Amino acid sequence: MKFHEGGDFTAEDVAFTFDAQGITGDGSGALFPEKVIAAARNIFSTLDRVEVVDAHTVRLVARTPDIVLEQRLARQAMEIHSKQAFLKAADYAAYSRAPVGTGPFRVREFDADRHLILDAHADYWGGLPNTDRVTFRVVPETSSRVNGLLNDEFDLITNLPPDQVDIVGQNAGLETLGDVIDGQLFLQLVKNDKPLADPRIRQAISHAIDRQLIVDTLWAGRTIVPQGRQFKSYGDMFIEDWQNPAYDPEKARALLAEAGYAGEPIPFRVQNDYYPMQVATAQVLVDMLSQVGLNVEIQMVESGAKMQDKATPRGMREWSNAAQFGDPIGSLLVQQGKGGLVRVNDEWSNDQFDAKSEILVSGTDPAARKAAFRRMLGIVEVEDPSYVMLHQLASFYATRGGFEWQPGTGRALDFRADNLIFKSLDRWRTE
Repeated sequence: MKFHEGGDFTAEDVAFTFDAQGITGDGSGALFPEKVIAAARNIFSTLDRVEVVDAHTVRLVARTPDIVLEQRLARQAMEIHSKQAFLKAADYAAYSRAPVGTGPFRVREFDADRHLILDAHADYWGGLPNTDRVTFRVVPETSSRVNGLLNDEFDLITNLPPDQVDIVGQNAGLETLGDVIDGQLFLQLVKNDKPLADPRIRQAISHAIDRQLIVDTLWAGRTIVPQGRQFKSYGDMFIEDWQNPAYDPEKARALLAEAGYAGEPIPFRVQNDYYPMQVATAQVLVDMLSQVGLNVEIQMVESGAKMQDKATPRGMREWSNAAQFGDPIGSLLVQQGKGGLVRVNDEWSNDQFDAKSEILVSGTDPAARKAAFRRMLGIVEVEDPSYVMLHQLASFYATRGGFEWQPGTGRALDFRADNLIFKSLDRWRTE
């Protein structure tokens, strides 16, 4: 197996990847940014060390039993980095603009806010892709993306709004596709800052939101309201009878009265449609919340870093999570657990939640793990809300034909040889 720059993939690269992210050892070998280190340690919270056995064999040693260790290793974004390429780069920022892995494509050029150009990796272990190059262009406006598709400027466009799926699909030569994905949109609430310190105010926010109305109107019924922070991929860990707090405006008003809420402004950070329908959803949410007496103020921000900024007043922000693998650890604990971004951002914590998470992480009895997960949902969604679930995410695309391609269950785009097949020989092995 070869890296993009031609070097051999070895056990040393595996050990380096874990060490550089501060996962193993005492952390002194960490070379990644603080938030990356925190997330990596959270994902591999049970891992003690990685031992190099020989050039192509490693031994992973856990501190406690971990029945999902293999799933952690197979999760999205668990790439192994080239030690040589990483250490050769000027710094992490430089390396992150052209990371070196073993995937089907390598970075040719990256211009932030404009484009990303990838070239096929000739030595890809999974087989040479059917195109020499893939170019991603940043086109924020939906109309510009659609026009580019109609004018043969683009082959495929992403983030097609649900209300445009049927309209775009009526154009001759265009095909629309997509569905619900393994991701969820929710409101992340900041417990550790006023005015949301009182759990009753956070509970009121949850009861004031008509989730199904958002799905039926803004999403034209093309997505669903999930049963809390759960995915069907959890299998036996999925709690079938779990439900979100009910839409109940009267209860929301009563909770606000009990909490003595007097109209203090609640900052609501929103990006300009980073998620499909994000701004429209935010506007609907503000209206719903105002009807029970909550004073929510939208603050448009330009980046994810600004969404999480701790230096200015905070209240809530739109955020998402994904099913990284088929267990609650791969979703709930990655963000809300110890070392997760919610903790790094100092937004929420709960000792009872942490105690139950220990059972979820190191427990081996399925019934005990499921009972712990149920209790954790009760804390994080009902008693001491860290977030308010909104709806499942859905991704819709449009193509101009000439090739066969299918979207996956997440937001990543798969252009490997078995998922990008051109129908005409004049398109084969071209950009």
